[in-house]
Amino acid sequence: METVVRAGASGLDPACWQLAYVLKTYLSWGGHWADGATVQTAALEAAERMDDPTARARAHRSLAAALRWNAATDAEAGTHLRRALDLFTAEGDLLGRADVHLDLAGRYEQKERPAEALHHNQRALELFQELGHRSGEAKALNNVGYFQALLGNHAEALALCDAARRVFEELGDRRSLALTWDSLGVVHQQTGDLERAAHCFRTSAEGLREVGSPYHEAVSLDHLGDVESAAGGPERPGGLAAGLGAPRRAAARRRGGGPAQAAG
Repeated sequence: METVVRAGASGLDPACWQLAYVLKTYLSWGGHWADGATVQTAALEAAERMDDPTARARAHRSLAAALRWNAATDAEAGTHLRRALDLFTAEGDLLGRADVHLDLAGRYEQKERPAEALHHNQRALELFQELGHRSGEAKALNNVGYFQALLGNHAEALALCDAARRVFEELGDRRSLALTWDSLGVVHQQTGDLERAAHCFRTSAEGLREVGSPYHEAVSLDHLGDVESAAGGPERPGGLAAGLGAPRRAAARRRGGGPAQAAG
């Protein structure tokens, strides 16, 4: 983190925003959002000095990813996402636009507004399909399925999430596969099949542990605890889920950072 900030302060603007962009996934997966905000703020300042539209768009998007987890900076995150979308649109960058639509969907997920989240995921799906981007398409499929489940369309949700699962298995994308197992758990939980739901959540948590995504692992464990409690077993508040602290645990239960996937 200090290297990124120093690079910006030293006028090494290309190095600053590129290093920050590389760190985005690590900081996000680990739940290091305060550090992410520091790094991506420096990156955006560097990108603005370079007057590079693509660098600026990516920096706006990366900063939004860090800011959206804090209620005090959520509105600012929305502003950065809209700016990123405008820049990607002006540059004719379909992939960038698709990624931002996934991010916007995630923000609406946190606000418990599934219809708007579904809209942005459907837009992302259209763009990924236009590009022939299989990984992005599968992420959007999983997300569309997840939000269809929240809206009560369980048969469609199961078909979409299972289609995404098959693609991720083929591509060897272990993290996205693990997140998709969590989506499948949600579908089965909502239809009352608690045994299958528990299997899905357990598989998700194990996969996320293997790829080093502790926050999302804790979310899946939290879901597993809910299912086991509903089935009459002991609820499991300990471990990673307890280690999140109250604000993060509340975010997990709101589904922020749940199975709906960002592009990374």
